[in-house]
This record gives sequence, C-alpha cells and structure tokens, in this order.
Amino acid sequence: MRPLLRQWSGVKSGRDRAAPHIKTYGRLTKDNTFDWFLVTSANLSKPAWGAQEGKGPNMGMRLRSYEAGVFFEPTMWGEKTVMVPTYKSDRPSEEQIKWAKEKGYKNIVGIRMAWDLPFRKYESDDVPWVKNRSYEGTDWLGMTWAH
Repeated sequence: MRPLLRQWSGVKSGRDRAAPHIKTYGRLTKDNTFDWFLVTSANLSKPAWGAQEGKGPNMGMRLRSYEAGVFFEPTMWGEKTVMVPTYKSDRPSEEQIKWAKEKGYKNIVGIRMAWDLPFRKYESDDVPWVKNRSYEGTDWLGMTWAH
C-alpha cells in the first residue's frame, strides 16, 4: 500500500495549513490537463449514500444527508477545449494559454486547485497519519498528539 500513498500539499494554492473541506476528483492526463473534474460535498458515509433500516414490510432505505456536486467535462465549452489546473486564479496562466494554442485548443478552461500537482510520493522517513496511533513531537501550533 505504501507505494500508492501521496503527500497532500497546498503551497501553490495558498492552503498549506489546512486541506479544504470539499471532495475533488478528476482524471489528470500526462500533459497535466483534466479529462474530467468533479467538485462535491459527497463522501462515502452511510448518511450520504443511505442505509437499510427497519424490518419486514417497514424496511427501507434512509438517507440522512443530501450531497451536491458539479461535474466538469471539456466538451461543455465546445470542441477543442482543454481544462488546466490553476492556482490562486480562475484563469489559466499565459504559459498555459500559449501551450494550449500551440496544441490546437480553442478554449482553455481553468480549474482552480485547492491542492498542488503533482502529488508528492511518500519518502522512506514519512509516516502516514493514523487516528489511533501515538506521535512524538509538536505540530506547527506547538500542540502534541495525545492518544
């Protein structure tokens, strides 16, 4: 599992102290553009997806939380559209615009990022955070993790 882990970072986006409380999913291509992108409040909890409750004829599905999301796909802006990640701006950079035009794109859509790309792989001395584990040292506020 460890080779699949990545470090979250938000330095380029100006969020290096806290991860945003949104869920974002996307398919990033080799040239650092998006095939699709989803911004949502949805998570994988029973309240969000529902759970069976009751017995016999009273059994049914109960949703306790309603979620919303917005799905983006390049053809929403017409043919020859590319979606590129942007940081601290809703608009693509001059460099991104130049690259996209050289590739033959007509529309360049900025997807404002809350986290940095590419994700950084875990180094050998990095320790994944787990809720029920004890940690030594202090965080950036001088607090310790008491377990």
